[in-house]
Formats: sequence, C-alpha cells, structure tokens
Amino acid sequence: MKKYTLSVLVVLVVILALGGWLWYGKYKLQQAQIKQESTSTQPQEQVWYPIPELGIEVQLSKDIADDLVYKYEETPVTEFINGKYVPMKDVIRKSALFSTKTLIALDSQNCSLDYSPAGIMSREEGRQIIGDSNVTLWQGKAIQFDSFYMYYQGSQAACTENQKILDYTSKVMVSLSSVFQNDSNFDSRELRVRELKK
Repeated sequence: MKKYTLSVLVVLVVILALGGWLWYGKYKLQQAQIKQESTSTQPQEQVWYPIPELGIEVQLSKDIADDLVYKYEETPVTEFINGKYVPMKDVIRKSALFSTKTLIALDSQNCSLDYSPAGIMSREEGRQIIGDSNVTLWQGKAIQFDSFYMYYQGSQAACTENQKILDYTSKVMVSLSSVFQNDSNFDSRELRVRELKK
C-alpha cells in the first residue's frame, strides 16, 4: 500500500511539475507576443532612404530602410506603332529593383535583386505615359516632379512559400507603395518622397 501511495504521489508531483512548466512557458510566450504587438503598434522611427540614381529619397520606417537593398538599371521605354515596338523619343526609364537582406539570406536565387521581390521604383523623364491608353494600369500612380515623374510597381509573384517572410515582404511593399498612394492628403505624400538636393 505504501508503494502504491508513493507511486501515486510521484505521478501527481510529475504531473503538477509538468503542468506548471507548460503554464509558465505559455505565460512567457503570451508576454512576448504582447510585447511584440505593442512594439509593432508603436510608431516606428522614420528615416530618409536615398536612391541617388533616381535622384530621390523616400521616407520609410528605420527597420525597413536598414534591411532594404536595390539594384539600379536603365531600360528603354517603347510604344507600339504600326505593328511593332519602337523606342519613345525623349523618354528614359531608370529603375531601382528592390529586395531585402532578409529575403536574399533566405533564398539568394529566387529572392534576389534580379527578381525584385519587394517591387520596382521607376523614374521617367519626358512625356508622361502613366494614364495613357497604351500603358497598363498596374504601373500604379505617378508623382510628378519638375522634369520627371516617379511610380512604384509591386512584385507580381512571391519568391518564397515561408509565410513569415511573405508577411514581411508584404509589409515592405506596403511601405514602398504608400509613398505613391493617391489619397486626398497630397501634402503628406509629398513629404514622404522628395528630390535629392544636388
């Protein structure tokens, strides 16, 4: 009988210890989630992210700006005339293809700058073609400067199936595209993208 009582007592102590350990682990996890949520809802420090090749800088949260990387390229702008694509006269496209250090570390091939998983920011000079019937609407809203205009195109496909990284990539794209949002408060939009001083 004493052995049975002792066995039951040992089992109860083990169950209580295991239950306490699980409760404490769950409590710590909840506290970490609460801390993370309160941190993510707090306003992030904003910094200006320069893109000298495009002659602009954009205002982003510091955590995104610190992780963001881009590749510069120039491509011809063409229009369809008489059954073929021909270069448009006096229209130049300069682009920054974006990714993040986090994405590249995760998958250096599929999340590389060549695939621009965080989108593309473009500068065009000359005749504004955004809104012309020949240009598809997915190119987004343009911001006009004195001698050029800028627009942002989001990525068309995810470079990874990792949900956490997909959520982060979405956050980066929302941040980049918000600079170009066409809302009623144009003054706040102007403050988030500006021409670099020469």
